[in-house]
Amino acid sequence: MTNGGTRHDRQVVTMDQRQAVRAQDRDTPAPARAVLTVGEAAAVLGISRGLAYELARSGELPVIRLGRRLVVPRAALEDRLRRPGARVDDVQRTGFV
Repeated sequence: MTNGGTRHDRQVVTMDQRQAVRAQDRDTPAPARAVLTVGEAAAVLGISRGLAYELARSGELPVIRLGRRLVVPRAALEDRLRRPGARVDDVQRTGFV
């Protein structure tokens, strides 16, 4: 097939090849993301999403506002879990919340 004097070859992928790639993707663990949604953090903590938002408002759950979204930095959450008595006021003072 020619298009403007150049040839474009299309690779034909069979359904078996697609399924093999999908299976490989399922078996390969995804790299850990730097942030979690509030819902994902709630699942990690074993609490409801609503309670996670309440904890975010009170400063007990570290959050960063990205536009309209609130995200929980994974490192801050892990640190918070290591020091259960600590408050997360430093994150609030940065103006992200």
